Amino acid sequence: HADSTQFMESLPEPLTGKALKGIREQLGISLEEISTRTRIHLPYLEFIEGDRYDKLPHEVYLRGYLIHYARVIGLDAHRVVQGYLKTALEGQNQDH
Repeated sequence: HADSTQFMESLPEPLTGKALKGIREQLGISLEEISTRTRIHLPYLEFIEGDRYDKLPHEVYLRGYLIHYARVIGLDAHRVVQGYLKTALEGQNQDH
């Protein structure tokens, strides 16, 4: 098992769902465990990690999901939310 503190200093830029998935996997935490502990439906977690911006819920809900996700895997929730939302908003703008 890796230690989440090693990821705190070096969250990738841009922060993508793929990057979050990589960190989660290195920590040995399953998506099912995050879903159980946060009560977030598994498909939403898969959309976050898959950078499926078109499938994500409204930003208010997404922000909450990211906070819970970050806490379960031991990352700074504020930095995860800011980094991911920035990437997601840029991704959505490129889709249109």
